[in-house]
Amino acid sequence: MTSTAIGPSSLLARWMHEGVFKCLHCGSARLDLLPEGVACGACDATWPVRNQVPDFFNQYTAGRGPGGETPWDAESDDELVATLVRSLDLGEGDDVRDRVRDIVQRSQVLACDNLALSAEIRDLIDRFSPAPVAATLPPPAPQSNRDARIGFVRHYFGERVPARAPFCANVRVQNVGAHPWSSRTEVPRTLSARWRGQDGSTVPAGDFSFPVDIAPQGGCITLPLRLTAPRRPGPWHLCIGLADGGRWLPQAAGLEIPLVVRPAWLSVWRDFAARLPWRDAPVLPVVNPQGLDYGADHALGTQIIGDWVRETGRSGLRLLEVGSGTHPQTAWQLDLDVLAVDISAPMLELGSLYFRQRFVERLGFVCADAFDPPFMPAQFDAIAIFSALHHFPEPDSLLLALARLLRPGGVIFVMCEPVGDSLDGAETVRDLAKGINEQVFSLDEYQRIFARAGLKPQSLRVDGGSLKTVLERG
Repeated sequence: MTSTAIGPSSLLARWMHEGVFKCLHCGSARLDLLPEGVACGACDATWPVRNQVPDFFNQYTAGRGPGGETPWDAESDDELVATLVRSLDLGEGDDVRDRVRDIVQRSQVLACDNLALSAEIRDLIDRFSPAPVAATLPPPAPQSNRDARIGFVRHYFGERVPARAPFCANVRVQNVGAHPWSSRTEVPRTLSARWRGQDGSTVPAGDFSFPVDIAPQGGCITLPLRLTAPRRPGPWHLCIGLADGGRWLPQAAGLEIPLVVRPAWLSVWRDFAARLPWRDAPVLPVVNPQGLDYGADHALGTQIIGDWVRETGRSGLRLLEVGSGTHPQTAWQLDLDVLAVDISAPMLELGSLYFRQRFVERLGFVCADAFDPPFMPAQFDAIAIFSALHHFPEPDSLLLALARLLRPGGVIFVMCEPVGDSLDGAETVRDLAKGINEQVFSLDEYQRIFARAGLKPQSLRVDGGSLKTVLERG
């Protein structure tokens, strides 16, 4: 089993020496590896290192676990520890089991101000548990739907839509009241939409159930709305608010999205004109209706990255994999130096134990906030995100922040992202109930997200409900 300290020949040590990293307090690149952690030579800020993983996030508190235990007296499930040791092929020995037990114990009691991030950390056991996790929801709280205070966080609508056309777009809302919202009560709470024309007339657009109960005092959800555009072209407003049993609650309205409804023939003509030879042809998606299983889908994503690496004809390219968890998908790309970043230090520590000294000279793990990464600008040739972009409440803001880390000509690989119009899947409901931020976007929404981040696709493909795209600066 490898040492808990970061070795001088490791990728992390080399990149700190080369000035890739920066201090999150003063911005200096003078970072040093010490036996007890990482230290800034300019302002003396420090960050801990556990199992060769620097924790630049370091904003977790050791709270109490589900049973009230503390991280010092919690008794981890020996069977789970044994399962982790076997599945990660960590070998035998008390040292191995003690490290894994410590990681599991910390994962169950770490918390931060962001409830969704805390849920991600505590999900470690479920991710490695051999038994399926049920999506059974507890009964609604007795005080559900007692008030109707709502916050509208953001939406993903475009500016125009063809008349009579079905489409889907997301709205992110927040329960700012003192009681939960539930669509499972006798009088269900729903998100309601209606069209309002220039003359003030309204047309019902639909009521949309919440797949899980929305916690009070800040609980959020990004809800896809499946709509049909009005028949009459012209300017409209889509009004959104809460409803109880289909009854519109005027005190819980407030979001009005202006949309221009175009004649259907105009949309057909615009699509045709965009493809004329003298116009800049848009990148058209390659659509494969047949979906792939998880392994094959991710293998295709890594193949796309491998093809790009070979086309560059270069070796030693720097790649940052965001949201990597324990198993960064790009770790096996021999021509890449890979830095795996995640918000979950325990997941990364398991990854570090799994890979041990296998690729230490070209693979490293760092716990960090992707919105505030500890790297100097323009340090990476590529950035990869596998099945993680949809977990971020503001995916366009994330891509914008990551684009600053790219060298000239660099690209961002967004791989295996869910494309769809529903949060009703059993696994999605299960994760939402645990507090994890789950979202699903349409292809049109993804393209608007990319455009907001100043990025444009080099390629687009959708396999079943899985998006894969290579993005460059627009």
